[in-house]
Amino acid sequence: MFLPPAPATQPGTTWFLSLDLAQRQDFTTLAALSLTWRNAERDKVTYNWIREPDLSLCMLDRYAQGDSYLSYCFQVERRIDQIRAQEPNSKIHLVIDASGPGAPIVDEFKRAGLKIHINPVTMTGGHEVTANKHGGENVPRRMLITKLILLLEHGSLKAAPGIPNLGEFQNEMLNLRANDSATSTTDDLVVATALAAWHAINTTPELLPTRNPRYTYFASGTRRLL
Repeated sequence: MFLPPAPATQPGTTWFLSLDLAQRQDFTTLAALSLTWRNAERDKVTYNWIREPDLSLCMLDRYAQGDSYLSYCFQVERRIDQIRAQEPNSKIHLVIDASGPGAPIVDEFKRAGLKIHINPVTMTGGHEVTANKHGGENVPRRMLITKLILLLEHGSLKAAPGIPNLGEFQNEMLNLRANDSATSTTDDLVVATALAAWHAINTTPELLPTRNPRYTYFASGTRRLL
């Protein structure tokens, strides 16, 4: 007798928050992405659900310039408390810009005992990802932005409608596409989102688009996968 598979429990929501600290004319910004899973189709052999990830930009907070970094920490903690109140079983990752004043902020969050995963990322002008002294990664800035553009262009990251500062985020993206260094304009919203997206990709590689296989035929009955 054929028995249908037992209903599968949907994985809980995973949140990726990132804090980009003010540098020169920029704002200190918190971006939040939520990762959920949807049932896409049934496996033809096991008949179990094949799940696909949905990544959403749910929050873009800009904090007032001139506040202390400690006040920024309190505001981030309040956001974490709000997420926990709405989704008690969710997992929360916090990516912190560890360059400049970021090192003491990383230490502050580690001391807070929030029971979240903390990933300190230092943005560089290099070409490779390496380990940093804070227990996180040194990541080329260009690589962060490129991954974010890939997610947006392939529909792997979508913005929740009506979130504050979404229009400014879109303007920053347009400026970056015209000049990927964006030295003359603020880019805090894009950088914060890119940091969160980077960590989401590292934990869930399925978010990145895959290249469809191409076959080159050399003769009848022979082919090579490219």
